[in-house]
Amino acid sequence: GPPSLRGEPAGRVFEAMPQRTVPAYNSLITMHGRMREQAAAEALVQRMKAEALEPDVITYTSLLAAHGAVQDLEAAMRVLQAMKDASMPMDDIVYGTALSACAKAGDLAKARELLAEMDAVGLEPRLIHLTCLVNACTRWKDEASAREAFEEIRRRGVAPDAIAYTGLIGALSGSGDELFAKAMALMAEMQEVGVEPDVWTFNAVLRAAEGVEDWGKVQALLDDMDARGLAPNQQTELILGIV
Repeated sequence: GPPSLRGEPAGRVFEAMPQRTVPAYNSLITMHGRMREQAAAEALVQRMKAEALEPDVITYTSLLAAHGAVQDLEAAMRVLQAMKDASMPMDDIVYGTALSACAKAGDLAKARELLAEMDAVGLEPRLIHLTCLVNACTRWKDEASAREAFEEIRRRGVAPDAIAYTGLIGALSGSGDELFAKAMALMAEMQEVGVEPDVWTFNAVLRAAEGVEDWGKVQALLDDMDARGLAPNQQTELILGIV
């Protein structure tokens, strides 16, 4: 049903509470964020303050994620700054949420800035943080920057996983057979280093097959998926509608 209705039962329970707590607010803020309702999430934080409840690190991280989900990086960075101003603990979860917002908005420069901040405060970036740099390049098909970000993962001694490879495939530029060949080469490379492609990897390669003349190549991919026992998901069906 419509998002507003999906949230109704939780909203009713919340309103019926004699004493609303910070965790109750946080749960509702997280829910609105997942439903891409950033204004509702923001309003709840203001309401908390009006009720003399102090937003905590979870409140702000949830709000940060809500802004990130709708690619409003400016609002997300405002929340991050508010956290710093309030001397909140900036852990790898906070930075992961902020980097994810950068990736969704396609802002590689800001993602690099945040990674440098992590390095400066002695927080070791994990694969999930580093992959955000690769994913920040997919929106603009900035292949050169994506490959550079991918190499940085290795340079830091971290092994890329299927998500990192899928991000890189999604950032490949070009069209037709040339693009498809690059995507297939990366899928071969990941398997050589022991990383198995998942349905999302196949989806990225299928998307790269959009301009391919030979349908047999696409069919071979689908057969490969099938042989691995990977069921097509909703995204696969959408891509096949285009291919």
